[in-house]
Amino acid sequence: MPTHYVEHIVDPGKGSMKAPTICLLHWLTETEDPSFMDEGAFERKVAVLKANNVLYNMMRWSGESRLLVPAGRKVYHAGGSPGLAGDDNAVSFGVAVPYISPSFQPRGVEGEVELPFVPRDSAGKLLPERTAWYPPIRREDLVGLVLAAREVFLEQGWARGAVLTHAQVNPGKNDIRNIDVNCGTSIAELHTIFVS
Repeated sequence: MPTHYVEHIVDPGKGSMKAPTICLLHWLTETEDPSFMDEGAFERKVAVLKANNVLYNMMRWSGESRLLVPAGRKVYHAGGSPGLAGDDNAVSFGVAVPYISPSFQPRGVEGEVELPFVPRDSAGKLLPERTAWYPPIRREDLVGLVLAAREVFLEQGWARGAVLTHAQVNPGKNDIRNIDVNCGTSIAELHTIFVS
């Protein structure tokens, strides 16, 4: 019986994973429900992701880590990431933490920090880097996701190699740049939790 995650299957996946070694952190930007507790907002967000042929293996919502596809099934979350070898989505287990998007103006959110941001135009083309204001992510959500991913990896017999952010493997992405700055944890701590 899982102790760190619940099965909340919303999709069968897009094929088998190839023994992933990476827990790849993404943010799940959401402004409709900044408390991240509304189940209707969760279902609508999942529907939007699926309509865009994107999903995560696991997502944090309402204080729980939810496995969205059967363990061992691939979803599209990291395509075109030069920092991953081979089939990006088959070698990394994509997890998403709820997050209120960064802003180009400070909003007065306690703990927000100014960091690099890579914008895109309406066609998806990268624009020149600028800075944006990033609010903190709750430490308990990051740690909860990593513990849950660790449990899935152990159940599947996969080697636990690293916790990385989407921005670390794809320089055109912004998620998640602020963990080591204002989230009460660090990539190093999350990595230690994952591999221990």
